[in-house]
Amino acid sequence: MVLKLPPSSAWATRTQTLAVTGSTDGGSFGTLVESAGRTVDPSTGNQVALTFSGADPLIAYHRDR
Repeated sequence: MVLKLPPSSAWATRTQTLAVTGSTDGGSFGTLVESAGRTVDPSTGNQVALTFSGADPLIAYHRDR
């Protein structure tokens, strides 16, 4: 998953704490990506790649926190 933020002119380089949870039914959510500080930098496109290890490919719902 790639989280893309507004254009680089709108943001300075920063560390953002992010986590992702997912669910197949929209009711019971489990952790897909642990909470951690991620660097968001305009010089690299103002985006962050989040990798799901072992995530169910049928996840229908996700929450970015």
